[in-house]
Parts: sequence; structure tokens; C-alpha cells
Amino acid sequence: SGACDSVMSAARGHQQNHWTFKLVPLEDELLSSWLCRVAHAHGMTPLAFLALHWPGREIWTRDIDRSAADGWLADVAERSGLTLET
Repeated sequence: SGACDSVMSAARGHQQNHWTFKLVPLEDELLSSWLCRVAHAHGMTPLAFLALHWPGREIWTRDIDRSAADGWLADVAERSGLTLET
């Protein structure tokens, strides 16, 4: 029972990190524009959406199209169900 509970808990956490709607970036679309589309698809403002997934991280206070950290981009790719190359 303990092992089964651990597996179920891990599965729930994994599912919560993945976004419900998978939107592929448009050709030549900026990261910031794509994140706005993703947020709106989830029925949220971009500020609220990113605050939900990365609480305490000030994402919109800098130019994320030019200065997003590689580790954060990898996390965005995983949550979106896409790859960094997408």
C-alpha cells in the first residue's frame, strides 16, 4: 500500500506540472507572446498563470524573450509538453 501511495502521489504531482492545453508556438512567435496565448487558453491572465506555476519568480519584470534562463526554459518545455526545439 505504501509503494502504491507513493506512485499515485508522484503521478498526481507530475500531472499538475503539465499544462492542460498544448499550444505549439507559431512561426517566429516570441516566447512572451506564446506564454500569453497559453495563459489565455487556460482562462488566466499571463501574470496569474506564471505566478501559479512559478510562485515567487518575477518573470515579467525582465525581457524574457532575450534573457530567459536555460533551466527555466527547460521547465517551460516540460510543463508545456513540447521540446526546446519546438
